[in-house]
Amino acid sequence: MKVFLVDDHPVVIEGYKVLLKASGITVVGSSTDGHGLIDWLENNYCDVLLLDISMPYFNGLDVLKYLQKKESSVKTIMVTSYCEAAIIQKVIELGAKGYVLKDESASCIVDAIKAVYNGKTYFSELARDAIIDMQLETKEEVLITDVLSKKETEVLKLLVEGFNTDDICSQMEIKPSTFRTYKERIRKNLGVNGDIQMALVAIKHKTRLFMSKK
Repeated sequence: MKVFLVDDHPVVIEGYKVLLKASGITVVGSSTDGHGLIDWLENNYCDVLLLDISMPYFNGLDVLKYLQKKESSVKTIMVTSYCEAAIIQKVIELGAKGYVLKDESASCIVDAIKAVYNGKTYFSELARDAIIDMQLETKEEVLITDVLSKKETEVLKLLVEGFNTDDICSQMEIKPSTFRTYKERIRKNLGVNGDIQMALVAIKHKTRLFMSKK
């Protein structure tokens, strides 16, 4: 696993290096701005990128836009002081796979790197709460099972449990096209834009989700 670090405070970068080395994670490079990363990527590769948002010259959002445009396979985790739902939603739209706040425990960063490297997403508890509260601010008294049909609830439940498309289609005895239709309806009914936001809402209200719909 190869990790690259981007933060405009050198002391923060050094702290990351110590933390990751102690966890057996290889740091292959670092930069104090986005331009340094872009130059490095021209001839090098990393699996996971730890990226700050607020930086001079070429900030974290600029980097995400660049990587998205280049269709880069680098998996990005935002590590920042900002805990604003609009920002979190924006970085999700730009392809970030993780979001951790700098004042959260160091173990969050290690857990995020391992999760993202293995093809998962990782949004810390504070980040999840921020975006979920925004998504549900007009639906606080509404149960998920009140806005989804029985079949849609079943699909969402299986997605939260980690089943893939083939497994869900097999268990529910439906076609892939039907599964896609259910998933699109779930996103629409929950008022979310993508799979990550849909999963965050479901996880936040997991107890309610697993209640039987009568």
